[in-house]
Amino acid sequence: MILICNQIDNDGAKYLAEMLKENQTLTTLDLTNNKIDFEGVSYFCEALGTNETLTKLSLQTNHVGNLGAQYLAEMLLMNQTLTELNLNTNEIGDDGAQNLAEALKVNRTLKELKFDYNKISNEGESYLKETMQFTQIPKALDDECFEKKNFKQGKTKGDIFKIL
Repeated sequence: MILICNQIDNDGAKYLAEMLKENQTLTTLDLTNNKIDFEGVSYFCEALGTNETLTKLSLQTNHVGNLGAQYLAEMLLMNQTLTELNLNTNEIGDDGAQNLAEALKVNRTLKELKFDYNKISNEGESYLKETMQFTQIPKALDDECFEKKNFKQGKTKGDIFKIL
């Protein structure tokens, strides 16, 4: 289901999350460029605790922030079906990067995490680099990649984390 640029806010997210709790067929939900913040993310995370079909979720260009990243990290500790998560351009900082990095050490289902254009510093970068030691993220995220992709100073421009 593609719902790009639909002005969906937290109330809309709540309704969509309720649908996800019952839906047994939807595999992709693209909510790029809407108005969903940490509250809306919390609804989706609750739904993804029971949904067993959604494999791709895009929250690109919303307002997830660090608190939303924390909710997503908690969900990733339990969810066994989500394989792709797009969090590009979501105002996620070092705390959010740390929470996601910790969850990726445990989660074995997520294969792709898009995390471009967020607000991580060298500290956030170090959390993500540390995670590479505990997961099967390919060498594409070595030191050279971090330098080339400007994974610093609020310009988190990287390709994607691909976890094998």
